[in-house]
Amino acid sequence: MKKLMVALFALGMSSSAFAESSIETTVGVERNLDTEINKLFFGPSITSGDFTLSTTVNMVDTTTDNMKFNISSADVDLSYSVTSIIDVYIENDLDADFKQTDTTVGIAVKF
Repeated sequence: MKKLMVALFALGMSSSAFAESSIETTVGVERNLDTEINKLFFGPSITSGDFTLSTTVNMVDTTTDNMKFNISSADVDLSYSVTSIIDVYIENDLDADFKQTDTTVGIAVKF
Protein backbone atom coordinates (compact mmCIF):
# COMPACT_ATOMS: atom_id res chain seq x y z
CA MET A 1 0.00 0.00 0.00
CA LYS A 2 2.92 2.36 0.68
CA LYS A 3 4.11 1.87 -2.89
CA LEU A 4 0.64 2.69 -4.21
CA MET A 5 0.45 5.90 -2.16
CA VAL A 6 3.89 7.00 -3.30
CA ALA A 7 3.10 6.18 -6.94
CA LEU A 8 -0.18 8.13 -6.86
CA PHE A 9 1.49 11.11 -5.22
CA ALA A 10 4.37 11.06 -7.72
CA LEU A 11 1.96 10.77 -10.63
CA GLY A 12 -0.03 13.73 -9.37
CA MET A 13 3.09 15.83 -8.84
CA SER A 14 4.53 15.04 -12.27
CA SER A 15 1.40 15.45 -14.40
CA SER A 16 0.99 18.52 -16.58
CA ALA A 17 -2.36 19.13 -14.90
CA PHE A 18 -0.57 19.65 -11.58
CA ALA A 19 -0.20 23.33 -12.40
CA GLU A 20 -4.00 23.59 -12.06
CA SER A 21 -4.08 21.49 -8.92
CA SER A 22 -4.44 22.64 -5.36
CA ILE A 23 -2.82 21.22 -2.25
CA GLU A 24 -4.30 21.66 1.20
CA THR A 25 -3.18 20.38 4.58
CA THR A 26 -5.47 19.54 7.47
CA VAL A 27 -4.29 19.46 11.08
CA GLY A 28 -6.59 18.82 14.01
CA VAL A 29 -6.86 17.67 17.59
CA GLU A 30 -9.68 15.90 19.44
CA ARG A 31 -10.30 14.71 23.00
CA ASN A 32 -12.83 12.03 23.90
CA LEU A 33 -14.17 13.09 27.29
CA ASP A 34 -15.49 9.61 28.15
CA THR A 35 -12.38 7.58 27.36
CA GLU A 36 -9.88 10.40 28.02
CA ILE A 37 -8.10 9.67 24.74
CA ASN A 38 -6.43 12.51 22.86
CA LYS A 39 -6.09 12.33 19.10
CA LEU A 40 -3.99 14.30 16.63
CA PHE A 41 -4.64 14.02 12.91
CA PHE A 42 -2.94 15.57 9.92
CA GLY A 43 -2.55 15.04 6.21
CA PRO A 44 -2.41 16.59 2.77
CA SER A 45 -5.14 16.69 0.16
CA ILE A 46 -4.47 17.15 -3.56
CA THR A 47 -7.27 18.23 -5.89
CA SER A 48 -6.79 18.14 -9.63
CA GLY A 49 -9.83 18.74 -11.76
CA ASP A 50 -12.61 16.43 -10.56
CA PHE A 51 -10.28 14.13 -8.57
CA THR A 52 -9.25 14.54 -4.95
CA LEU A 53 -6.65 12.38 -3.21
CA SER A 54 -6.34 12.83 0.53
CA THR A 55 -4.36 11.12 3.24
CA THR A 56 -4.78 11.40 6.98
CA VAL A 57 -2.55 10.04 9.74
CA ASN A 58 -4.19 9.53 13.14
CA MET A 59 -2.13 9.56 16.33
CA VAL A 60 -3.58 8.76 19.77
CA ASP A 61 -2.49 9.35 23.34
CA THR A 62 -4.06 7.70 26.38
CA THR A 63 -3.75 8.81 29.98
CA THR A 64 -1.20 6.04 30.61
CA ASP A 65 0.95 7.11 27.62
CA ASN A 66 1.44 10.56 29.15
CA MET A 67 1.53 12.59 25.91
CA LYS A 68 3.42 10.03 23.83
CA PHE A 69 1.32 10.09 20.69
CA ASN A 70 1.52 6.88 18.65
CA ILE A 71 0.27 6.32 15.11
CA SER A 72 -2.97 4.40 15.40
CA SER A 73 -4.23 4.43 11.81
CA ALA A 74 -4.15 6.19 8.47
CA ASP A 75 -6.70 6.90 5.77
CA VAL A 76 -6.17 7.16 2.01
CA ASP A 77 -9.23 8.46 0.18
CA LEU A 78 -9.88 9.09 -3.50
CA SER A 79 -12.99 10.88 -4.75
CA TYR A 80 -14.30 11.88 -8.16
CA SER A 81 -16.93 14.57 -8.77
CA VAL A 82 -19.26 13.09 -11.39
CA THR A 83 -21.42 16.23 -11.37
CA SER A 84 -21.58 19.28 -9.14
CA ILE A 85 -23.82 17.36 -6.71
CA ILE A 86 -22.62 13.73 -7.06
CA ASP A 87 -19.29 12.36 -5.80
CA VAL A 88 -18.02 8.78 -6.11
CA TYR A 89 -15.40 7.82 -3.54
CA ILE A 90 -13.15 5.07 -2.22
CA GLU A 91 -11.96 5.18 1.39
CA ASN A 92 -9.05 2.96 2.47
CA ASP A 93 -8.26 2.50 6.16
CA LEU A 94 -4.79 1.40 7.22
CA ASP A 95 -3.59 0.19 10.63
CA ALA A 96 -0.53 1.44 12.54
CA ASP A 97 1.72 -0.75 10.35
CA PHE A 98 0.16 0.78 7.21
CA LYS A 99 -1.55 -2.48 6.26
CA GLN A 100 -4.98 -2.15 4.69
CA THR A 101 -7.77 -2.99 7.12
CA ASP A 102 -10.91 -1.75 5.39
CA THR A 103 -12.11 -0.37 2.05
CA THR A 104 -15.37 1.50 1.55
CA VAL A 105 -16.84 2.47 -1.83
CA GLY A 106 -19.73 4.92 -2.00
CA ILE A 107 -21.66 7.69 -3.67
CA ALA A 108 -22.48 11.02 -2.01
CA VAL A 109 -25.23 13.38 -3.12
CA LYS A 110 -25.06 17.06 -2.09
CA PHE A 111 -28.22 19.13 -1.75
